[in-house]
Amino acid sequence: MSRDRGGAQSANQVQTVSLCKEEIDQHEIHGFLRRSQGNPVSRILRLVILPWAISAILSHGAMAENFPQFPHLPLSEAGPTLGHELNMGVAAQPPNGRHSDSLGCRSKTPVEQPLQTIERVSGEESGPRIAEPMVFDLIRPLGAKRGEREVNVLGLVPLRRESSRVNDIQDPLGLVRRSPDHEMIEWAPEIEYAVCDGVAIEFEVPMENSRVEAYKGAAQFSFGTALNHRFIHGAQAILQYGRDSSVWTTTGLYLAGFRFNDTWSVFGMLGGRGEVFGPVADKEAEFLSNVTLFADVTERMVLGVETNLNHVIGGGTGVLFMPQVHYEIDRYWMIQGGVGARLTTGLTIPVVGFRVIREF
Repeated sequence: MSRDRGGAQSANQVQTVSLCKEEIDQHEIHGFLRRSQGNPVSRILRLVILPWAISAILSHGAMAENFPQFPHLPLSEAGPTLGHELNMGVAAQPPNGRHSDSLGCRSKTPVEQPLQTIERVSGEESGPRIAEPMVFDLIRPLGAKRGEREVNVLGLVPLRRESSRVNDIQDPLGLVRRSPDHEMIEWAPEIEYAVCDGVAIEFEVPMENSRVEAYKGAAQFSFGTALNHRFIHGAQAILQYGRDSSVWTTTGLYLAGFRFNDTWSVFGMLGGRGEVFGPVADKEAEFLSNVTLFADVTERMVLGVETNLNHVIGGGTGVLFMPQVHYEIDRYWMIQGGVGARLTTGLTIPVVGFRVIREF
């Protein structure tokens, strides 16, 4: 009903403007005729132009009514006018809706803030949307937009209380290798932020129960897409300081994801980790890999099978096998959970994993 009343008001306004213009035009013509009395040229003009002018005035109202009308937009949707932009000193945006700041980072505009779930829409504009592994997650999805923020907590709960040593390393199955094993919950709160499009940073605090075991910082870079935007890749670098061992550890990973179709996708990581500084004589180096197969079963639910492998050069090998489910509660909240097992030489521990995510 409001749209009908608005259309009637617009038609009345057009008719009123048309009648006013007719009166003004007729008044100007009569004045012109009075001033042209006795002028032969004016008499000729009266005979030629006057009929055309009268017909144009009479048809003016009908033309105004038949002229196509643009849809009415509220000011909130229409946005600022050019005059407002000039008065406020705001330059017009480029066609792609972005501009760069002093650091060269492209800013995110309101056009790039969709109403869908953030986890679904984050990533390359033309690239594949691939979920993140639950245990060895990313720093926001590859291709994340500048300004995206996330806080999350990972938890790993062993289903069998058993402490052991592998390669003379305490707590080899925990989040921090060279740390005492208290046979309790391993968990890690972290915060992530995309400083530029495709560039994100992270700070994480691995813990066991209430005891802080390490401090970890990381950065992630997106390289782009290929294969008709079904493939996306990037890299991640991690620096970690262990509080108990006072050892600094660095990690470098190549990241790649591929979407097969609307349902199936896969994500992989490949790289190494090494102890670089600290009061440890036998510093270790490890080969790392992660492969996770995903299936999008609904708009909000993804199933996955994650496999983490780490091999200490000159030492043993460990594997984490973790089937998992991801569920998006709403635009900002997501929960992930799974049940799997950690396997090493002579040791297998069943484990429950979960991650709670809040996005901004």
